[in-house]
This record gives sequence, C-alpha cells and structure tokens, in this order.
Amino acid sequence: MKKMCQTKLGAIEYRLFENDQKGETVLILHGGHCHCETTVEGELMPRFFLHNGYQVLVPSRPGYGHTPLSTGETAESFSDALIDLLDQLGIQQVHVVGISTGSRTALQLASRYRDRVDKLILQCALTKDELEPNNMKLEKIIYGTRLEKYMWKMVRIFLQKIAPNAALKLILFKLSTLHPKVVLEGMTDVQKKAMIAYVSTLRSRQGFIHDLTHVSGDLKQVEAPTFIIHSKYDKANDFSHAEYAKNNIRNSILYTTEAESHFIWFSEHYWKVEQEMLRFLQHQKVSQLSQ
Repeated sequence: MKKMCQTKLGAIEYRLFENDQKGETVLILHGGHCHCETTVEGELMPRFFLHNGYQVLVPSRPGYGHTPLSTGETAESFSDALIDLLDQLGIQQVHVVGISTGSRTALQLASRYRDRVDKLILQCALTKDELEPNNMKLEKIIYGTRLEKYMWKMVRIFLQKIAPNAALKLILFKLSTLHPKVVLEGMTDVQKKAMIAYVSTLRSRQGFIHDLTHVSGDLKQVEAPTFIIHSKYDKANDFSHAEYAKNNIRNSILYTTEAESHFIWFSEHYWKVEQEMLRFLQHQKVSQLSQ
C-alpha cells in the first residue's frame, strides 16, 4: 500500500515492502514516466529482492505519482529529501537501484551521502550530463505540454484495443538498435502482455520534462561498490553511458546483458541479470566478482 511522508523538502509518495526477515533495504529509484506503483519496477523487482531477504523501498520521484515537483526539482535536492525519508523510516543504510533517468538521483545520492549508500546498482542508466539540443526540444514539445496526457491515452488505446503489436513495434523502435520485429519475435506471449501492462501504467506528468534537466554530478565522488547493468542493444540510453560510468566510478563492474532493448525486464536474459544483482549484493567487494 502506498503512503505519504512529509519531509523537510516536501511530500514523498512511497511504498515499503517489508518481510519477516527484517533484512537490508533496497531503495529503487524508477525511470522516466513511472511512479511507485508502475507494474514492472513497482512489483517485479520488489518481489525478487523480498524473496531473497531484503526489504524494498520504492518512492515516486518528484513530478510523478503524488510526489509534487516542489519536493525536488533537481536530482540533488531530491537526494536530500530521500535522506529525510530514510531518517523518518529509521533506515540507516540502503542498497540503491537506479533505473534509466532515475539513475541521476541514485548517483547524486551515492556521491553526496556516501555513508548512507552501501551498494549501487545502475540499470540502463543515464549517466552522462550532455543533452542533445534537438532531442531536448522535441521532448519538451511532447512531454512539456498538455499533449502528454492525450499522447499516453492514445498509446494505451492502441496497445490494449486497436493494434497491440504495431504499438509495441513503434515503442521498441525507440528502445532497441535491433529491428522491432526481431525483438518481438524473441518475446513470449507472457512477456508481450507484461510489456503492454507496464507501458499502460506510464505517465510523464511534470516529472519527465524535469528529468531532462537533471545531472549525475561527479561520478568520481561515488565510493559505493557499483554494479552497472546495460543492454548492448539499448537505443534509449546508448552503451556509452555504461562505459562512462565504468570509467569514472572507481569501484565498479560493468555487466553487459543480451536483453534486446532498454526494457531489459521483458527478455529471457533478465533472469541472468537478477542472479548477477544478487551475487553482487552478497559479495563484500566488487573485486570478488568476475569482470
């Protein structure tokens, strides 16, 4: 059940998945267009971590769900708000999972509050701070106006009623360097239904347009052992972001997955990602993992 916490910087909507083992806490920072109840990021990963003895905290980032943009318009300010949330929940340290655009906040949290972040996992992360002006202009038109609400409504209609496969191909065209037909042919019916359910919960609201202005900060300041997971076929955040993180975070390891798109969860290869994440969390040092 989602809850609200009033921090010093503003309200944060969140879900806390607890278990009887009272294990260490994994903080999941969702990607763009998501919130704490988004199907895959809000359920699939918490179930995996819960099953392996961790409790899981999933906040909605500012501008998404019911977390107001005023709580943290920058990745830096929201990392400050998250520390207050952790304090109020009585959580001293966390393992952080930063997904796509949410990785900017994850990186700021890890560099600004080194004593609070035990380990850091980056999934399909956006790590470099450079933005292409033309792409940013297009994103502002799509997601920074009232068109955003109707665009997502149209996406849901096509996915659920009119032409699911055609809609998936259009989405995958922006997410994978592989041909969309190739990606779809490699997905099971269960994975296709899961992806449709996932995309059907997405809304950009005010969050995504502000995500475009976020910065990751100085990655050299990150001291937490870091596990970088990236698809070799990711088109949304190309592989150079993974290489940039690996080259700038001293205590890091890069794991390249064969998952066919930016949405690595809808792939037969994702179970390997889960096992590698667990192995990373259970080892004391990154150097103990195979490079």
